[in-house]
Amino acid sequence: MKSINYVTDIDNQKFRLKIGDKAICGKLRDVGAKKGLFPKVWFIPFSSLAEQVELIRKIIELDIPFVGGVHGWPPSEQLAQLRDEGRIKGRWKEIVWESPNEPIVRDR
Repeated sequence: MKSINYVTDIDNQKFRLKIGDKAICGKLRDVGAKKGLFPKVWFIPFSSLAEQVELIRKIIELDIPFVGGVHGWPPSEQLAQLRDEGRIKGRWKEIVWESPNEPIVRDR
């Protein structure tokens, strides 16, 4: 399976990403990302809604998908709410899994 990158979680203070493609690591550092303790895990902290929205724009520009799905409140659904509130515009990539080794990336 091809190495993929995606946003796994957004909480009230950080984005959590899984990064499988090392070629993007420099660009992640440019937006303030820091490598986590576990392999392939990165974090991008933020301290305000305005900063969160700006980082979402930058992550979209890096073509990194946001996890979607129907359980809980995944990152893609959080973006949908921000779009409904008029805080973000445009489309983003969403990633879901058909099976453990079959991710599906689609526009949202």
